[in-house]
Amino acid sequence: MRRERTVRRWAHLAALMAYAFGCVYLAHAAETQTASIPVPSGAIDVTHRTFNGGHAFQTDFKLTAKFPANPALTHYSKLLDGSWKKCTWIKGWSHYLDGTRDPAVMIHEAGDIWLKPEAKRYIMLSVRYVSSDTCAGDRPENDQQKVVLVEYADVNTSDVRQELGLSCASN
Repeated sequence: MRRERTVRRWAHLAALMAYAFGCVYLAHAAETQTASIPVPSGAIDVTHRTFNGGHAFQTDFKLTAKFPANPALTHYSKLLDGSWKKCTWIKGWSHYLDGTRDPAVMIHEAGDIWLKPEAKRYIMLSVRYVSSDTCAGDRPENDQQKVVLVEYADVNTSDVRQELGLSCASN
């Protein structure tokens, strides 16, 4: 049941991301430009991408961290404190077999989202370990985290919250 709910949330996120990627915004770019959010210390292979006419900014990087540590979550929770609302997206770590790859792999993943409704922005954090399909149990085979952080601008955060079934802090 939990795995089915996680898969449904991922499907909803994929649909939401496809919608966000395909939208054309008419607002002034200078008012909604996203900016690079600093990465945690120890991040390697850092790449940045701006897309959607400057309304979305993605940062990818790797961290070495022994499971179940989540230094990216710790870093961004401190950085986004205050006017951002932290939301529960995927509670804790989940794992699943990804058969869309050849060969299949086991993914251990945690995900968090922060909303800033008054600014029409949200930030999505995805942290993954990728192991072989023979990886059994709740622990990945390695200490290499793949991290993706995406900030979206000019979005209806109420729609995001509803679509993903988010439970958000009341700050």
